[in-house]
Amino acid sequence: MIFYKDKFKVLRKKQRLSITALSKLTNISRQSISKWENGKAVPSEKKIKALAKALEIIPNEISDIPKQYPISKKKISDITKVLENQKDTLEFKDKNIQTILSCLKQINDRQTTTEMLLKAILQNSENILYLKDMEQKYILVSNSFLKILSLPANYNVEGKKDTDFYINKEALDNFLEDKQVLTTGTPINNIERHIYGTQKQKYGSFSKFPVLDEENKIAGVVGLIQNITKQKKYEKQIKAINYAVSQLDKVIWLAKGINGSIREPQLFNELIFTTNTTAPPKGGNNFWGEINPNDLDNKQIMNIWRSGFTENTKECFIKTKKKLKFPMTRYYNLISPITKKEVWVTENINYDKNNDYFTGTISFNLNLIKQSLMNEVLNEVPNIIVWIGNICDNKEEFKYQFLSNTKSITEYEETYFLDGKLIIDLAVDTKEKNTIIQYFMKDKFPFTHQYDIKTKTGKKKALKSFFYKVGKDSIAASTYYGFHLLID
Repeated sequence: MIFYKDKFKVLRKKQRLSITALSKLTNISRQSISKWENGKAVPSEKKIKALAKALEIIPNEISDIPKQYPISKKKISDITKVLENQKDTLEFKDKNIQTILSCLKQINDRQTTTEMLLKAILQNSENILYLKDMEQKYILVSNSFLKILSLPANYNVEGKKDTDFYINKEALDNFLEDKQVLTTGTPINNIERHIYGTQKQKYGSFSKFPVLDEENKIAGVVGLIQNITKQKKYEKQIKAINYAVSQLDKVIWLAKGINGSIREPQLFNELIFTTNTTAPPKGGNNFWGEINPNDLDNKQIMNIWRSGFTENTKECFIKTKKKLKFPMTRYYNLISPITKKEVWVTENINYDKNNDYFTGTISFNLNLIKQSLMNEVLNEVPNIIVWIGNICDNKEEFKYQFLSNTKSITEYEETYFLDGKLIIDLAVDTKEKNTIIQYFMKDKFPFTHQYDIKTKTGKKKALKSFFYKVGKDSIAASTYYGFHLLID
């Protein structure tokens, strides 16, 4: 039993009662009241009720005793039949669940509540609702109640009990729960479980409230079940997706708001969401060390990550801030403020301009980062195209797997060649192309050949091409590589 001593003292003084005066009213010793008020002892439930009566309050205002209501002598069916003659002046547009609850919890509180209005609410509510009297006999139910139990819309529930709708255990559980509300007047709020009568195929959020008459006496109980089956199914799917994402060697993040400061390296203002932040980099270099970032809030994660930026990284981010194009990929190194180790990452970033959101992925795969960095380096080397390719399964077609810097020489993007087209297809003289093909067919590697190509705009350029083949003993023996050097 918990006694709210401070609130008791405030209410006693509000009533302008001294401890001596309260002692006389309750026939409780002055010493006992003083001990209770000073927290040196706790009164019994009987004494708390005596104190509450003297202060003209209910016991739960000064203790954790549940609020209790006297039982109404009126039938709940009589309470709903009020002011029938005013039904034509009523207009009900708001189907908000709070409006429904206020009508049901205090049926006779407003003189505009009628039986017809109550029925209209129940018929139009998407939630499962029912109204029972003190004997736990059903009075009214919503259409959704009937629908979820596969009962016809004209089914008469009046006088029915839980055993008419549910199997024995479910009927008993519902009966005892409603009895608790009817006995104590204490509502039950948002308990999630399977909806009775659905063979555990539907899931609901259960709330139950006492129905009071105009004298504030309990006359019945209202049950409200919000069908959250779809929500639960969605939650399961989200958990499955999150698990799948957590198995990736990547961090996925979501952020909001452009950081417009040209003196700060960060792109966004606020980190909203991250997943799989504990993914360790390949090679054993771990940014987070012994700290689990899942125990941190998003602001702390962002601050620790930013504090790991090296000066070169900061300088690069600030310089390129005005020239950003999305989607973008960037590679950079950090010094972990936790492990003091250097960590390299590759980060792919996109920006949703309409909603002001950034999305990104961070990978710690060192081999991938090295390859990506090499690609960037090769794309910056002038006058040379580096390539890797394979003979396809049909033994006739050759395709590039990697190309660098094609645009500066051929005026075509790399993507133009990755669907089966070749640099030698641009040869001005068809004989030159056939010569190179013959070298391939006769397996004469390595070899070099010089020829002219025609660019996208028709310009003629001279190339000297070098062709190599991965060693015959290699598992990738059908892989070739080389480079095309611009010589004019």
